[in-house]
Amino acid sequence: PLPPPRPLATQVRVHVEREVMVELDYAALKARADIPDLFAALELAPTEALPCLRAAVHEVLYNSPVGRKELPHLQVPAAAARICTPPCVAVHLVNHAEILMSFSELKSKNIGRLVSVRGTVTRVAPIKPLVKSIKFVCGKCGEVQTKHLADGKYAEPEQCPAQGCRSKKFTADKQSVRCADWQKVRLQELSTEAVDDQGRVPRFADVELEGGSLCDLCRPGEVVTVLGIAEMSNVEANGSALARQRNATLFNIYIKAVSVVKKKGFGDEHAQQPLSAAAAAA
Repeated sequence: PLPPPRPLATQVRVHVEREVMVELDYAALKARADIPDLFAALELAPTEALPCLRAAVHEVLYNSPVGRKELPHLQVPAAAARICTPPCVAVHLVNHAEILMSFSELKSKNIGRLVSVRGTVTRVAPIKPLVKSIKFVCGKCGEVQTKHLADGKYAEPEQCPAQGCRSKKFTADKQSVRCADWQKVRLQELSTEAVDDQGRVPRFADVELEGGSLCDLCRPGEVVTVLGIAEMSNVEANGSALARQRNATLFNIYIKAVSVVKKKGFGDEHAQQPLSAAAAAA
């Protein structure tokens, strides 16, 4: 007899009120879904593909019979649908063995693509707020527009969206700031990966965690598997003028995490809401 198929959704956890984290098994998804464009997009353009996948999961959870049955307390009544804040769904893509690589393989050719590494957590920074968006008020006509900030970097609008207004002076509405939890951790390659390079300093990789479902998830000493998008950043310019000039042309490769999975045996797994067999196989 054939082995039973892997469950598609291995974990569904209510993070905070009306916010849900879904752990989605990539191997099970690829085995069941005949959507070649989706998997090609996840490989080549994950920044655009992952929000589409999150929207699809959102539809299943909140607008399908399975979702209404499994998460009845999260459903929005029809009478309140127009005034309630839309529910938030975080999708953690796991079990993507095809992209699992060693630290030595994490190079510039992987920038902007999905990668996965396994290592030991050596450093965990404190959680900080990351500004996601802020509203600006035009100083001439009073038009309000929302500015989404890439990586939390402050930037004012270039022009007013109101027709006929050419003002370039704006006032930030500090009360409208929307933030997300943000944390940086550092992974060190496992000793089994460095067995051929005796005496060499172990390689490491920085990982950025964003959102309440990822931050504060791991501790120093734990072995974790991180799946995320490889990104690039400038090396911090410190030291003498010569050192700052030299560092200005250097870049670090880091991973913007999509999921973090602990090795079994390192503490309890996430508190989760169990799924029925029908929901896990949906």
